[in-house]
Amino acid sequence: MLERFRSALVAPHTLIRFRRDRVIAALGYMFFFAIIMATPATVSILSYDGLGYSQQEEIRQEFTRPTASCEVENAELSCAEPIREMLYDDGAVTYHIDSHDTLDVDAFEGAGPKVVLHGESVHFFLGGIGSPLQIERPIESLHEDVHNLDFDYETQEEEDAFFTSLFNAVDNEILRYRPLWGTPIILSSLLIGIFYFNIFVLLNSFLIRRRLPMVPFRQMFVMMTYASTLLFLVLIFNTFAEYLFGGLNLILFIILLFIAFRQTSRLAFEIQKRARK
Repeated sequence: MLERFRSALVAPHTLIRFRRDRVIAALGYMFFFAIIMATPATVSILSYDGLGYSQQEEIRQEFTRPTASCEVENAELSCAEPIREMLYDDGAVTYHIDSHDTLDVDAFEGAGPKVVLHGESVHFFLGGIGSPLQIERPIESLHEDVHNLDFDYETQEEEDAFFTSLFNAVDNEILRYRPLWGTPIILSSLLIGIFYFNIFVLLNSFLIRRRLPMVPFRQMFVMMTYASTLLFLVLIFNTFAEYLFGGLNLILFIILLFIAFRQTSRLAFEIQKRARK
């Protein structure tokens, strides 16, 4: 693989000698770069340790306190009067409190995932109300900080204590289920990389083979996979740049893409030159 990598960067016209490689070898070469491309997402997930300061501040600003006096005591919700209200909406999930004796799921309006605090449990409607994707978690199974929680805070100190306890519980749940939400993100990053790489390779193979129909498509695919190495590196570099500082400058990205496509053009020219002999 190292020899093919070096040839692709330094002398792409020499990649013709690898045209008889098996397709599975070319796909493995592509898969290697897709793994590298998924590295930022993997690092981000593995290093994630909870809600950031800006997220916490946004929640504090947007959080709506219940209109009635409510508290969680010994892992059970109680309110001065029956209420059913929304506490927070993050744009994707809405969070509610319900102190009625019976949880009436039809009383909650709107589509989308919902989290409802009711009685001794927290109900997660992952697919929205009516969806079979529902989870009920006893409050006592959550972080101990929310086993006793006073929504009726008045002083700044009480407010800070309330949100500190709430964020500790949220962070604990996020990290506890990291394998469940992190694995799909990593796999999707990997599949997106493979998809992008295949699109470029297949497009190049198709366009060049239209000019050179005598070259078997399998061989053209193998050669174009190796010739696209610099293009793979540009996409990987852009992914890392987005993770570190928001992405590459557009002009720089276009220049790098132009250079990458030049590599495949050099190989195509060499194939065409040999085909005419």
